[in-house]
Amino acid sequence: MDCRQFCLPPPLSREVISRFEEVGGGDLYQEKASRYWDALREYFSLKLLAEVPPATEDTRPDRKQMVTSLISEVWGGSLDNASCVDCCCGSGVIAEAIRECGGQPCGYDNDPTLIALGLQSRRLHPHQVMHIDALRATDYIAPATYGVGCMLGGDITAFNAGMWADIVFELLALSEQTLITTATEPEIRRVEEWAVAEGRTCEIRENERDPIYDRWVCIASV
Repeated sequence: MDCRQFCLPPPLSREVISRFEEVGGGDLYQEKASRYWDALREYFSLKLLAEVPPATEDTRPDRKQMVTSLISEVWGGSLDNASCVDCCCGSGVIAEAIRECGGQPCGYDNDPTLIALGLQSRRLHPHQVMHIDALRATDYIAPATYGVGCMLGGDITAFNAGMWADIVFELLALSEQTLITTATEPEIRRVEEWAVAEGRTCEIRENERDPIYDRWVCIASV
């Protein structure tokens, strides 16, 4: 149902390829790694969609445009077709916003019903999403220039802060320019502390576009 058993493999050495040919193990085909991973994600996404009932609709109609405006403001217009990590992607509203800003989202979430909803609504594209544990995102995703985590946590408290810190560390490891939003200022100040601890330069903004989901913004740069 998901691709958790498929981690990024090490590159094949010439010795391994030569040995494979010597033992007559089969035929060798060369393909771009990005094309292979797109196909793998698509296979498991379509399998998930066929097996998992989607969640009920969970988003406001105007949220996509608000996030699109925020991303465009922070990163100055088009993302020029660059890959953008979409942490805890949910049902795909942020993925749509990333595409509108000219980026290619690579999303992940641990809730299969939300992913199924995103696939069903076509906000998520099968080759651009994974059902994985966000605590292990670096096992599955190659580093990118951009990374987004919108409405991170839902409610970051003393009880769950350790888990969310680890999720943020994974997102920071995968992106040079990282945009994280939360609903409240205390939550974004926690995020800022985590990002600074990882050597990032941070800017905190209050986002007046959205008084609910993405009110507070942390822009963390290398």
